[in-house]
Amino acid sequence: MKYIDFGAQLLLILTAAIWTTCNIPSGSAIATLLIFQFFIGAWQILSAVIGVFCGFPYQKQRGWYLASAFTYLFMLFILAPVVNIYLFQILIAMVPAWCFAIYSCYLSYRTAFPKSGKHTGNFLRHISF
Repeated sequence: MKYIDFGAQLLLILTAAIWTTCNIPSGSAIATLLIFQFFIGAWQILSAVIGVFCGFPYQKQRGWYLASAFTYLFMLFILAPVVNIYLFQILIAMVPAWCFAIYSCYLSYRTAFPKSGKHTGNFLRHISF
């Protein structure tokens, strides 16, 4: 399950990047990015909810992710209609959402591929250097 979660998130993010880049000449890059952003966000919130309630590793970080994501969504629905500057609306809608997406993908990566061994960071451990 953890490999599917990480793979799906990575695939969605890479597909969004490629698809948006291809749509820049047609002028529909922002709309395409918002559509992908919706699907990535839905997948990641569902993944975080499952991770918190099933006791996956990084449960505390996923809890903080959920709390901050829901706070962001609440603030987005309050600020977006009030602010009339188009660029500011786009920045509010995209920059924090993609930061959340990358962070959630990182948590899924750490869950799927934990650090191996208990390396203490000592150089040449076998000779206590």
